[in-house]
Amino acid sequence: MTGPPPGIEPYTLSHSNDYTNCPKCKRYVGPLEFCPYCRAHHNKRMILRVTKYASPIIGIIGIFVLAHLGKTIGNPLVKVASLTEQSNFAYVQLEGVVCDTPRLYHASGSDDPTAGTLQFCLDDGSARTRVKTYEDATRRIVKAGKIPAVGDRVHVMGNFQIRMHRHSLIVGAPEELTITRPPPLADYRPREIATAGRDDFNEFDRVRVVGKVYRNYVRREGKKKDGKTYKNYEAKIRLSAGKIDGRWANLDVVIPWTVLELAGAILPTDLEWGGAPPNGARISVTGALRYQDSSFAKGWRLHLADPGEIEILELRK
Repeated sequence: MTGPPPGIEPYTLSHSNDYTNCPKCKRYVGPLEFCPYCRAHHNKRMILRVTKYASPIIGIIGIFVLAHLGKTIGNPLVKVASLTEQSNFAYVQLEGVVCDTPRLYHASGSDDPTAGTLQFCLDDGSARTRVKTYEDATRRIVKAGKIPAVGDRVHVMGNFQIRMHRHSLIVGAPEELTITRPPPLADYRPREIATAGRDDFNEFDRVRVVGKVYRNYVRREGKKKDGKTYKNYEAKIRLSAGKIDGRWANLDVVIPWTVLELAGAILPTDLEWGGAPPNGARISVTGALRYQDSSFAKGWRLHLADPGEIEILELRK
């Protein structure tokens, strides 16, 4: 026996042929309102007509709603401690303070002093993470003058990444980095900061200090007692603080080599900063305080964000 059983059509049409077939020529026209064969008008169900003509309007309204939500809600501001391995490659916003010296790792084989990887530490109160920019993004950020410094308040947006149990935030454009540098709270003498305890100041407070240069440490490389060479990541200006408990004390003012390079004060190949204030000069410096607690030294240090924050008031006569 060939063909379908008695009473079964050889092919299956819609359950309601009245809406899919032309009422005049009885041919299948599907969703068309005009028959392509006899040009007869075919009225569809009201729900189909409403859906057909309302769909473009609903789609346009949906686009405006999504655009509004993107502007008002966007990516939520999150805490570093809340980000886990499930947050890998998520685009997030973070806000905090720059808690360590920014560093620029130059790209090998490039003559561009701004080419490479710029990174700094961000602390939002819950945990710390590294913020990084690469190659073209680094160039654009440097060109925009958005160079972070210790104590700066920053708002960053980027892709959160976790590799080998280490996490970082990758920033791809200057527009994703906002830096707020508060004005100095007050003026101090070197002695007032050198004798201060850990609870006398808040970490990253910005202050202005006026004092006399005791000695400069402005070479990238130094030598230990055993003759081995080590690298300095920051230049240091030591201000005299007078005698404390019968011993001469000082206040260290530090500025990263990365900051000097990006400000154009030195070249990446320079081993010494020739523009440092000379010994004996009376200077004014503005920077952020950070407490150093190590086996080598304990006490507050002043971190500068730019060599322009150094003002020479009087040279040694």
